[in-house]
Amino acid sequence: VDTIEKGAPGFKNYSALYEQMSRPIDAMRFLQSRNLTDTQGNVRLGQLDTLLKAIRREKGKPGYREADSVTDEQLKALETLRDDMRLASRIDLGKPRGSDTSVNMFTNSKLLDMAQGAAAKVAGSAGVGLGGLLTGGFDGGLLAGGAAKMFSEAASKRAIARAAATRDKTLDYLDNRLLNPYGRGN
Repeated sequence: VDTIEKGAPGFKNYSALYEQMSRPIDAMRFLQSRNLTDTQGNVRLGQLDTLLKAIRREKGKPGYREADSVTDEQLKALETLRDDMRLASRIDLGKPRGSDTSVNMFTNSKLLDMAQGAAAKVAGSAGVGLGGLLTGGFDGGLLAGGAAKMFSEAASKRAIARAAATRDKTLDYLDNRLLNPYGRGN
């Protein structure tokens, strides 16, 4: 370069400026040549990860390499993209595959079963036993308590049967709608 500088003054500055201005173009060409996207233009995580490892390896070697044109900011942006894609690919870990609708229907029906039986028992036994105690003294409270148990069991069974019938009709309707959302007569 010094010999050329003597014959063509300013060549050294021209050469340094050309290298500086060419780096972004070299980086762009290098990154675009790595086929990081699929046919729809989506970045592929495996290809991106391989590219980042290759850039790190190449930057550590002596001499000029195409990977040297990639700036630290570009490298950081690519690493952030890779990390975000990794997180996005793990978002469904621990979740069952498919729609949440069937899981929600199952869970809700189990909760309904538990709540219906408990509510009827509590309501039936509390009201009748307390009324017997207030109106008939201690003996009346005991008799009312026994009657309350009998009435609360009967009320509980009726409530559970009604809730089960309602739940079954609702689940059948939802199943039909899920299987045939635009069907008529369901």
